[in-house]
Amino acid sequence: MLTTLPWREIQRQNFTSLESLADFLELSHAQITKLDLHSPFPLNLPLRLAQKIPKSTLDDPIFRQFVPQIAEKIEKVGFSCDPLGESQARPTPKLLHKYKERALMLPTSGCAMNCRYCFRRHFAYETEKSGLDEELAYIRADTTLREIILSGGDPLALSNS
Repeated sequence: MLTTLPWREIQRQNFTSLESLADFLELSHAQITKLDLHSPFPLNLPLRLAQKIPKSTLDDPIFRQFVPQIAEKIEKVGFSCDPLGESQARPTPKLLHKYKERALMLPTSGCAMNCRYCFRRHFAYETEKSGLDEELAYIRADTTLREIILSGGDPLALSNS
C-alpha cells in the first residue's frame, strides 16, 4: 500500500528499539537473548520492512540484514573494522582525502535504515556536532582537488536549509 505521508514522517515510524521490535515480532525470551541489545551501531528499521518479517523467527533475510545480533561480535581473523583505511585519511572530521584530486565529504551519518553490513558502521562520525566549515576551508585551501563526492550516511537525508 502506498502512502502519502512525507518521508520524514514515515522515517519517524522506524523501529529504533530492539525491545519494541521484539514485541512487534513476538520473539520469545530465548530469541531475544541472541540479539545485541547494546550494539554501538543501533537498530534503525522502517516499519514497512518490519511488517514483511515473519513473526517469531530470527531466520529471515530482512531480519538478519537490519537487526543487531550477538553473533556480530565474534571477531574474524583477517577482517578489519576499517577495511578501506579511512581513519588514516581524515584531514577533518567529515572529510576523507585518500586520492589525488578527489575527496569524500560525509555531511551526515543518517540513513533511512541501518544495514548490518554497512562498511562504515565503526566509523567515528562527527557529522551531527557542527557544520561543514572546517571541511569547506580545507577544500578551498587545497587547489589540487577537482572532485568532491558526497557520501555518508545518505546526503539526501539532510534538510534543505
